[in-house]
Amino acid sequence: MMDSTCLSERLEMNGEKGPVTEEIEQECKEFIENLVDRIFNNSSTIVQEDNAKFGIYSRTPEGRALFAKLVDSQRVNTKRVSEQTFYRLVQFFALCLFECNEADDFRPAKCLMNMSFTFFHYSEEVEDSTQDVITPNSDEAIDSINGGNNNAQGSPSNPKPPKVKSFLYTHLKEQPIWKCQRFWNASFFESVHHERTQQSPDGRRGHWRHMSSEEQELAEIMEENITFGQLATFLHNMMALGLSEEFTTRFLDKMGVIGNITRDQYEMLSANITSHFKAGKEPRRWSVSNLGTPIRQRLSSLMKLPSLH
Repeated sequence: MMDSTCLSERLEMNGEKGPVTEEIEQECKEFIENLVDRIFNNSSTIVQEDNAKFGIYSRTPEGRALFAKLVDSQRVNTKRVSEQTFYRLVQFFALCLFECNEADDFRPAKCLMNMSFTFFHYSEEVEDSTQDVITPNSDEAIDSINGGNNNAQGSPSNPKPPKVKSFLYTHLKEQPIWKCQRFWNASFFESVHHERTQQSPDGRRGHWRHMSSEEQELAEIMEENITFGQLATFLHNMMALGLSEEFTTRFLDKMGVIGNITRDQYEMLSANITSHFKAGKEPRRWSVSNLGTPIRQRLSSLMKLPSLH
C-alpha cells in the first residue's frame, strides 16, 4: 500500500485535472470502509499512517461523503461506543469537519453534526450540563458500571461513582464550520426538504392547482409544522455547540419568516433561546419527536391543526 506522501502527490496532480480518477476513488473507498470498521470494532489497530491517509482522502468530496455515510450506518448497531472508539471518532470527525469547512461541503458536515449528538460513551467526568447523570442506584447505572452483571461487588459502604453520557459534540465545539452561516442555512433547507419528502413522498405539493382547498390547507399546515420541528432541533444544536444568542436569534428570525411559522411557535422558540442564555447553561436536547411528556404536550399544543369543516 502506498505511503501518504505518494498519495498526496497523486491527489495534487489529479486535482489539476478535475474530479478524482476511478482508481483513486476505489482506493479511497477501500481505505475508508476499512478505517470505519476498525474505528468501531478494532480501534487499537489504527496508527499514525492511517491518520495521515485519512487527512488526505478527506480533502476529496468522495472521501468526505463516504466517511459520513459509513459512520451514519453504524447507528443501527449501537449508539453507545467504547471510550477508545469515542475518541477515535472525535479525532476523525474533527479532520473531516475541517475539510468540509475548507471546501464548503455542507452535506457530509450536517450528517456528522447529527452523529455528534448520537454517539456517546459513559464517563465518570461531567463535561457539560447536557450530559445525563446515571445514579449508582439506578438499574442503568448498575448495568453500565458492572458490565451488565448485577451481582458484581458494590455496596452502600463502597459506592460506585455515577456515570454520565458524554456525546461527541462536547469535544467538537471549536470546529470553524459551526460559525459559518451558510452551513446552517443549507443544512436547514435540506432537512426541511427531506422531511417534507418523507411525509409527502408522492410529491402532491407540486400539484397545488389540482388540490382541493382542504388539501391545500393540510399541505400548508404540514409544511409549517415541519419547519417548527426542524427549527427546534437546529436551534438546540446551535446553542449546544456554543453559538451566540445573536447568531441563533438571527437564524430563528430568518427561517421563521421563510417557513411561515405561527407567532406562538416563534415565541416559544425565542423564549427557549432567551432562557438558555439567561441561565448560562447548555440546553437539553428537545424537538417535537424526542422530548419528555410534559414538554412534548406543550409543543404539540402549538402545532397548527387543520380546521374542521
